[in-house]
Amino acid sequence: MEKSEKEAEENGNGNRGRARGRARMSTSGEDGGEKDETLRLDKTEEGMNPTKTLEPGEEEDDSAYAEIQKQRAEKRELYRKRQLESYDNVKTTEGQSKVGVSGEAIRLAANYVRVQKKGQWRLYHYHVTFTPEMKMTREKKAVFRAFAGTGEGKLGKFIFDGQSLWTTIPLSKEIGASIELTGALKDNTPIGVSIKLVSEVEPGDVMYLQFYSIVVRKCLELLKLDLMGRHYFDQTAAIKMENHRLELWPGFITSMRQHDMGLLYSVEITHKVIRLDNIFDVMTEIRRDIERGRGCDMNQVKEAIQTQLVGTIVLTSYNNLTYRIDDISWSENASSTFPRGKTEVSYMDYFKEKYNVTISSPKQPLLVSNPKKADIRRGHKTPFKLIPELCRMTGMSDQLRANFNLMRDMGRYLFQPPHEKVAAIQNFLLRLKSNTECQGEMHSWGLNLTSDLVQVQGRVIPREGILFRDSRGGGEFSTFPTNDKADFTMAFRCKQKAPQYQNINYH
Repeated sequence: MEKSEKEAEENGNGNRGRARGRARMSTSGEDGGEKDETLRLDKTEEGMNPTKTLEPGEEEDDSAYAEIQKQRAEKRELYRKRQLESYDNVKTTEGQSKVGVSGEAIRLAANYVRVQKKGQWRLYHYHVTFTPEMKMTREKKAVFRAFAGTGEGKLGKFIFDGQSLWTTIPLSKEIGASIELTGALKDNTPIGVSIKLVSEVEPGDVMYLQFYSIVVRKCLELLKLDLMGRHYFDQTAAIKMENHRLELWPGFITSMRQHDMGLLYSVEITHKVIRLDNIFDVMTEIRRDIERGRGCDMNQVKEAIQTQLVGTIVLTSYNNLTYRIDDISWSENASSTFPRGKTEVSYMDYFKEKYNVTISSPKQPLLVSNPKKADIRRGHKTPFKLIPELCRMTGMSDQLRANFNLMRDMGRYLFQPPHEKVAAIQNFLLRLKSNTECQGEMHSWGLNLTSDLVQVQGRVIPREGILFRDSRGGGEFSTFPTNDKADFTMAFRCKQKAPQYQNINYH
């Protein structure tokens, strides 16, 4: 027993010795002697590649390092090609055709326009850091405005979102290389700015489309459109429905994607429902309804107002921003004060001074909206306090949807026929291309949107006939053709449908 354990121990030591031997190799040095070089194995996507670990005093082999860098560059290029090939493209299996054969071929207009890139220019992506660190995006952009333009210490034309910088000219030659600039805050506090090259963005890359979208959305702001949520709406073209106390703001849902036929810009017409009465009017109406029905009970009034308003989206009349109502502060009102700088100021005085708005009811409670993640990133961590009199409700409530007359009147604008949709999209594109500021912004980046909508080929399939039994009886059947709307309701009033047979599963 002792002998077996001793043999096992010797075998184990021998195995460990052989493992150590495999992990070390001998090479000839310049002095003819031998030195050991330790090898370690790093796991990569392609397998296990040996990487050399340098001993103290040993110099790195430039040729080996260059070979490693070459392999990494090849892998990055292969990844980019795969990403470009697979991005949002409709794949066709070999031997399979996407072209239809039945019916009559027609030309259709899609709600897409082509995005043209003028000239051979490149897009470079940089990462920006500030010293000391800055958290608020608007302060970062304020520092960067000093670098716009041409000349010494300037960056030319650029797009900056607070962390990433895009330019069409290379600011540094190698990836990872950085340039150092010095900016200043409003109080002339010096700020160090480090701009490091991340990569050259390839066409079709998600980052490339993000850059395009930022440029076009900037043009929408130049058209004086109001950003509500993620989409832009035109308040100046609002459709007033006075009899229903509503407004319809026409807007545009836009996106940019890579498709089979190239880079396309999608435009879809939408509408935003804005109520003409403010939140304070709604709260007053709820209170009156309760007083007429059960008498004045403030607890019931508060509960009813909370139930109807919490969770709704409101639009402020002084800056056209949208907020979600998360709570109602009954302990505060429009005459309450809040700290502003080193002094206390009331909400009534604040809105009168900043927006020249007079609040008629100083005792109305305040609406509470919790900050979003984007607000927290910008440094605003406290809840927003809103004045009900200065807020209007958006969207459709269940009560409004149940109003037949309202839905019929709104349907004239919401459900447009195809030719009206095409005309609305073309008017939007004409407005975008006729604005000199928009054209100057897009031309500075070498971008252009075509005026014509993308044309595709479709097919109108033959009408399907409905099989009916002969009304006179017997076993004969007749085929009833449908109309252009595929409506065969009238046929059921005078004919009997053919019998249906139960499907049998023979498996």
